[in-house]
Amino acid sequence: MAAALLAITAPDPSLAFAQIPAPAPRPPGVGDLAHGTMKTIVIDPGHGGEDDGVLGLNGAKEKEVVFKIAQALKTAIETRLQLTVLLTREGDETVPVDARASFANTHKADLFLSLHANASVRQALRGTEVFTLSPDDYIEKPPAPVSGPSRGKTPQPPPPPPQLPVFGGGTRVLEPVQWELAQLPYVDKSAMFSRTLVKRLTARAIPANTPLAATAPVRVLVGANMPAVLIELGFLTNAEDEAALNATDVPNMIIEAILDTIGDVRFGFPTPPGAPIK
Repeated sequence: MAAALLAITAPDPSLAFAQIPAPAPRPPGVGDLAHGTMKTIVIDPGHGGEDDGVLGLNGAKEKEVVFKIAQALKTAIETRLQLTVLLTREGDETVPVDARASFANTHKADLFLSLHANASVRQALRGTEVFTLSPDDYIEKPPAPVSGPSRGKTPQPPPPPPQLPVFGGGTRVLEPVQWELAQLPYVDKSAMFSRTLVKRLTARAIPANTPLAATAPVRVLVGANMPAVLIELGFLTNAEDEAALNATDVPNMIIEAILDTIGDVRFGFPTPPGAPIK
């Protein structure tokens, strides 16, 4: 995994609140999707622009490999599942890490998939991995004190929440949610998606690194206000993985596994959070 994504540090202050819409209330017994139905997915092709990501043994660039697969995944989801799919970048451009989750939040995505390729000094290391955040990744902070109105002065109402344009027209009112806590309500759903995807990848005998599913302090997932996973497609520092990711068979099998997983959860994640995945 690229080192730049591993440290949870202070986010860009301009993204800390306004671009994280609060989750809408869910009817009792319905999964963590609006009205129990998935509508919008954001795919995040890692890196881009001046940031090449990791480099393969034979010169493959992570930013190019993941963008090509992201485009194919977008087409497959739109064609076969008839869902709206947005990419965090439409070409070879630089996108700040926090802006990626912010983009998904602004468009009220139901699922955030961040695609990456891995690297290791051990060239024999290969295979896919799926990462989510764990509750242990969060630093507990006391709530900020709320100051009362000064004596003799009329209290002023808080400013209205911002409205931002969204895909398809119109605007959306965004309620403030603390950036570093945005993923916390979704860690169970993210883990469910991860475990289901692992089963689908394993069923297709796709080479996997051990453990295939893991938690890590992955920065790009911290601000996502929806179920979110980071998928390491393979190791570009492994000759077999690099060749496979630049071909079609393995990427197509990974795409099929992701499609099946989305199909498993598109009408709602199991509830309560501990419910088994069938």
